Amino acid sequence: MFEIIGRDGAGRLGKLKTAHGTIYTPEFMPVYNHNHPTVPIDDFEKMNVNILITNAYIINRTPELKEIAEKGIHKLIDFNKIIMTDSGAYQAWMYQKELEITNKEIINFQDKLQPDIATILDFFTETNSYSIAKEGVEKTIKNAKECIKIRKKDSKILWAAPIQGGQFLDLLGYCAEELSKLDFDFHPLGTLAPALLNYNFKKVAETIAVTKKYLIPSRPLHAFSIGHPIFFSLAVALGADLFDSSSYALFAKENRYLTVNGTLRLENIISEFPCSCPICLKFTPEELKSKEKLEKEKLLAKHNLYVCLEEMKRIRFAIREGKLWDLIQIRIQSHPRLAEAYYHVINKYKELLERFEPLTKHSAIFITDSSSLNRPEVFRYQENLKKYYQVPKSVKYLILLPDLRNILFYNKKFQNIQNTINEITEKNRPYFQICLISPVFGIIPEELKEIYPLSQFVYSQIINMDFIIHNQQIIEQFITRHKKNYEEIVLYRPKELFMEDINKSLLSNLTINKISTEIKVAIVNDEVQLYEKIKKLNQNKF
Repeated sequence: MFEIIGRDGAGRLGKLKTAHGTIYTPEFMPVYNHNHPTVPIDDFEKMNVNILITNAYIINRTPELKEIAEKGIHKLIDFNKIIMTDSGAYQAWMYQKELEITNKEIINFQDKLQPDIATILDFFTETNSYSIAKEGVEKTIKNAKECIKIRKKDSKILWAAPIQGGQFLDLLGYCAEELSKLDFDFHPLGTLAPALLNYNFKKVAETIAVTKKYLIPSRPLHAFSIGHPIFFSLAVALGADLFDSSSYALFAKENRYLTVNGTLRLENIISEFPCSCPICLKFTPEELKSKEKLEKEKLLAKHNLYVCLEEMKRIRFAIREGKLWDLIQIRIQSHPRLAEAYYHVINKYKELLERFEPLTKHSAIFITDSSSLNRPEVFRYQENLKKYYQVPKSVKYLILLPDLRNILFYNKKFQNIQNTINEITEKNRPYFQICLISPVFGIIPEELKEIYPLSQFVYSQIINMDFIIHNQQIIEQFITRHKKNYEEIVLYRPKELFMEDINKSLLSNLTINKISTEIKVAIVNDEVQLYEKIKKLNQNKF
């Protein structure tokens, strides 16, 4: 039913098989309202929409549609690809009323409709009351158990049990754990719409992260109501596999034009569109503005949908290439609330993200600014260095060299320095340890430098105090852990590093001599001093 074929962060490239076809995830499913379609179903086919979601409750409450439900949802909508049906919980929240249908009735009705994916009746938990939210969670779990008893056993429907809990993270975790124990194929995450309407990306991101932590990993996680491409990549990296929304149509009704960097007002776009979708290629902004209201809405909605679908393609490609975090670092520059969400979840849930992060990738990681220092690959290295790395017992002297492998003019010179040190200490090599001072990873023992990602990263030379603080802490922790091994530390601070780069800043701010008063520290500024110092140490009795 769901095959995972690629990973990056907690995001997955998946293959979802259903009765009406197979799709690759992450994917966006547009909401289709049979009563008021902004984009006709024929256009969905032309736009290569492979999955959509529609509301079984609305169909049930519309007499002329309910009468022909026996034909099945695919005949009813005239769409021969994957269809998911929702049960009506969103409508109950939107209109603040109890639904005129029971869980049993909506399950039996969906059995008649025969969608590819059907949903139990869950309970929205948008409330500040813990007891009310808990009651909603318990009712949702109860309805899930009822669904297992009454649904058709020989059906090809994939059944979805939504996870509820709202702002209460313990309830989210509890609901995810309990539903994971039950026989379901699919898990939407509910009650995201209110936070999304307020651009509260931080809350939504944390909700996804907590759910991912407790949900059985073999099932797809579907984020209800996320419909802005600005947020897709971060949501995927936290574990979301599918998304749905009617935002493409709702924004069009308000003359709002979607981009991956935010939303523009159609009336403010002049001369040309920043997009090459079929709509933007065919019409100028002025031509689109001059259209009749309904036609303009339709065309604008199609553009918005194209943008959502294209971003999903971009995300799937990024996962294949191991570049999802690179894409996220571009997207978070688009909105302050998005950057806030990124920093919050990547720090608070770093252990979770590291657990899902692939052990190796076929491409280098790009460190563009201090936001990159929180990447799972960097955190994993720091943790492994603390937990597993041991300095050989024979070591007495620590030689610290700047890691200049990524700097074109110094790379060859750097290799020559290492080779010369090895020649000098050839007979007594076990007593000397060489470590590289890295702007990204802090400190790299020489024997680890070719292991991923220590050999596959490129960093910016922009000076940033965050890098200096980050690296000072890692180096201090490393030396403090192993200080019993060292009699003396030699820090090579080459005076020829006059360029305004991060290596110069890191070396000039590094305070090795304050880490431990028990260890001698020698700071040398050129190669001659470095070699003379190592020769002198090499003459000691071992």
